[in-house]
Amino acid sequence: MLRDFLETNIQNKLNIFFMLSAHESVSAREVSETLNISPSNVLFLLDELKSDLSENAVIKKVNTKYSIDSNKNELVDSMYAIYRTSRVLECLKFMIANDSQKTFSYFIDESYLTKSTAYRVRETCLSYLDSIGLGVKNNRIVGDEYRIRFLIALLYYEYGIDCLGIDASSIKLARDFVIKTNKAITPEFLSQTVHEYGYFECLLILSWKRRKYPVTLPPSDEFAVLKEIFVYDEMKHALKETIEPALNVCFSEEDYDYIYLVYCCTNSCVFADRWTQEKITDVHKLIFDQKHFNELLFNFEQKLGKDLVEIPAFRSALVGFFKKCLLGLQCLIPDEHLYLDCKFDDQTLKIAGVVSQIFNEWTNDLIDSRYPLDETHLFYLSIQLKSIMRQMLPPVEIIIVSDIVSELSDMSLFLNRKFSPDLITITPYLLNAQSAATLLHKENCIIITNKKFKNILCSLGFAEKNKIVPITIGINDNDIRMIGESIMESEQKKFDELVARH
Repeated sequence: MLRDFLETNIQNKLNIFFMLSAHESVSAREVSETLNISPSNVLFLLDELKSDLSENAVIKKVNTKYSIDSNKNELVDSMYAIYRTSRVLECLKFMIANDSQKTFSYFIDESYLTKSTAYRVRETCLSYLDSIGLGVKNNRIVGDEYRIRFLIALLYYEYGIDCLGIDASSIKLARDFVIKTNKAITPEFLSQTVHEYGYFECLLILSWKRRKYPVTLPPSDEFAVLKEIFVYDEMKHALKETIEPALNVCFSEEDYDYIYLVYCCTNSCVFADRWTQEKITDVHKLIFDQKHFNELLFNFEQKLGKDLVEIPAFRSALVGFFKKCLLGLQCLIPDEHLYLDCKFDDQTLKIAGVVSQIFNEWTNDLIDSRYPLDETHLFYLSIQLKSIMRQMLPPVEIIIVSDIVSELSDMSLFLNRKFSPDLITITPYLLNAQSAATLLHKENCIIITNKKFKNILCSLGFAEKNKIVPITIGINDNDIRMIGESIMESEQKKFDELVARH
């Protein structure tokens, strides 16, 4: 959500970077048409990107096409390089770290901005802070401490803006705590999964880095219910054995609640090895027994069908979405996923529209309406729903046609070995022994047959509503490719029809 408040050029450069990263090459015209940016501005932004990413990637131009040469592992570093040019983020950092209450003139001088530009940046920051429940007094961000901490962690994790100086010793202590709670992981694993779990680490570190600012959570029935889960007491015990003695401190009950909130809202390895299917089922029941959640399920059922709502994967996805909305934090918790191709996928966008409509129509107390919902959370839920809905599709029917019984058997064995029974069903058809009428009612099927029978099948009308894939007697690599592509096309057509109904 913070991205929406950043300078337009920053947002455009980021979108161009995403396009370059998602494709082998793109033209300035393609970028212009996709992102609705003027061609001249695209060229200007590409030049700026070359400068911004000089230490992380190389943007090349061959004829009219642009490409980016970078290590995919450096995507986040490249994004940070783009964000570092944002004055809005710079101003937020100034107002977070401004304990000495410096005047705004100090920021203007340090940033080399004109007064008018600096005050426009300040107004943007004030608008953003107001939307997330925070304010500014004497050029310093004020409000509920837990929300300030989530903002600091957001800036650090999502934008590469370190407001407090997160040092190596603090990171090690945070990871020592995580390892204490999970015997299945190692320090090496955590050092290689910073993008996945770094947000949790930062929020945990803030529990002692900002300990001089007392933290108190507002009353919440949903959070009180979640404290019944086994993790809460186990977490307190682990903190007493790791972080508290290491820092020579005693956390208060408010500190424990804050750290547990961090656990509930974010992705981490804490106690991940302790979750059995029985415990997961119990937690789902705990959540879905709440009246407002049942209302939400009913809304999904009305829009997308009862079969979807009954699928465990769907309920897990909804729980994952819900945990980001505790205490109105949905506007502050970042989405840890990088969307490249799917940002421009029509089906995903259509499903996202349906999901957004469901939430907009849902009158609820679970999501604090004072705070906006970060659209990336809805988008991720939509991607999950798209995957689940694809698994709900009926198998593609394949009809094998031959005049020899042994060929039908051989082909059936071959297809069963190559493709899952969840993906295809097989119907053998003996051309010289069965009536054509048995196949005339078939639609959206794939008919696999020897090339010599293609014209006969077409003359019988089988090709009107089905696809015929002619193959050789030996089934070569090209035949296998055509069969696979035909199955994917048929499945895609079914999915298009399913999405269109909603």
